[in-house]
Amino acid sequence: MAQKELWTPTEFVQLDLFEIADRNDWERESKASHIDPKDFRIGDIFYVKWGNGLDFEGRLAAKGWWCEREDLENYHWIDVGGRFRHFDPYLDEWMYKGHDNGYEPLSKTDITEKLMERLSTVPLKDRVEVFKAFEEEYPWLSAEYHPLVKSAWDKAIVAVSTLDEFLTARKDWSCPANIPPNLIKQVKKYVESVFWLPRELWRSELLKLRWTAGGKTDHYVQGFEQRDTTYWRPLYKKLLTECRTPDELFTFMVMRGSESFGWVFGKPSQARVWLEEKETLHLGDLM
Repeated sequence: MAQKELWTPTEFVQLDLFEIADRNDWERESKASHIDPKDFRIGDIFYVKWGNGLDFEGRLAAKGWWCEREDLENYHWIDVGGRFRHFDPYLDEWMYKGHDNGYEPLSKTDITEKLMERLSTVPLKDRVEVFKAFEEEYPWLSAEYHPLVKSAWDKAIVAVSTLDEFLTARKDWSCPANIPPNLIKQVKKYVESVFWLPRELWRSELLKLRWTAGGKTDHYVQGFEQRDTTYWRPLYKKLLTECRTPDELFTFMVMRGSESFGWVFGKPSQARVWLEEKETLHLGDLM
């Protein structure tokens, strides 16, 4: 005898008519208050209500997104009591409330000086966190302020930091270059040979260096980090040629970190150090 299927009641979603009415009222009032975004002025007052329910009111402080992203290029930034939130004027999520003639946007001319003063009060290891807090005081993701705040960091961190500070920080560095212990002597030897070249050649020559710990069937290749992508980029760029001894230059490059150039499979290799050129140049005693 076939088993009868049990009947289960259909689930219904209860609609909140008050919520629907509120949403309709909001959309009607929002559209009625709209002005052409081309006519927006710094200091215009907007009330914004995001789709997730978060709402806020503030003064227009900046426009645009810091990089080219089509989905974010219409962002406008509102000063909400010293904090900055965004809205897209081409979405029905805002109301125009008037204009504040007394609103003054943050100055764009003294950002570097203010940051230098802030950074100079803390040791090197704390300066990135101080900068992160500092940039939140600006609409730093906007097209208007992002390049100014970034430029301020590039200038300020160099102005308040010394080579000795930077080298001393090595003991706390989180990602030093991964040089196999049995190859450190050979790497140091090459760094010393570069030290006696003209200083403007140091960076390009040091970045040619490669090493491998070797392997019976496979081996990996590494070298000093090729790209400057961290907050310390301005210091690496400025202080490299200020190194006074080969040991300082070696320490500096170790702090820069290392980059993997991948694995070579199916080919045994002895632990070795060499230069990477268009055609690989081996260095005799460095092998």
